[in-house]
Amino acid sequence: MKQHFLTTIALLAGLFSAAAGSTYTPNIAGFVRVSLNSNLTLVSNPFEVGFTNGANEVLPALADGTGLLTWETSAGSYNHLLVSQGTYFNADSGNPAPAPVLAPGEGFFIAQPGVVTNLTFVGAVALARGTTNYTSFPQGYSLTGAKLPITGRLTTDLHLQIPSTAIVQFYLDGAYSQYSCNAGIWYDASTQAVVSEPVLQAGQGFFLFNQASAPILWPQYLPK
Repeated sequence: MKQHFLTTIALLAGLFSAAAGSTYTPNIAGFVRVSLNSNLTLVSNPFEVGFTNGANEVLPALADGTGLLTWETSAGSYNHLLVSQGTYFNADSGNPAPAPVLAPGEGFFIAQPGVVTNLTFVGAVALARGTTNYTSFPQGYSLTGAKLPITGRLTTDLHLQIPSTAIVQFYLDGAYSQYSCNAGIWYDASTQAVVSEPVLQAGQGFFLFNQASAPILWPQYLPK
């Protein structure tokens, strides 16, 4: 998968009425455009969207026949949904299903029918300036992504530090690439060859396989 992105960050003023007058609260908002494969593409929502971050808010105009695969970490299995006329259906049972929650930093697979070539995420950045947000990954597989709409190297720019036993999996054109890191050096987890530090594109999802019992913590914060 070749992923291009276009990110625009702007300061917006949120207007809230208060008894003593009006309060203006600055929010950082923007959009990310991700190119799609002809089959499955692994993406991640980097924004707060709407009231619930539901798929109906994050992806409001999906074509009929679009498929979504979300990951249930606790069960270690996929939740496969199909879209028809704005309604979600369980792909296995055919029964109507609630729109899945696609919280900031949650990865998922999408398969769009026809010739749709890109997907645009629009929303507000979930992280506040001057604060650090921690994502905890338990033992097993987690499907994740950055909570910021930026492209960067996993550790150097995005601050994800993984133990030597952990595996990072990127999905590209129908195949996985696996990486591990030991003492700051990255390796192809399949061949053990030394590789460049993986770069995560804005809006791209990935699997993190934590083989240890202790959780992996990912600190994320806005660049200064």
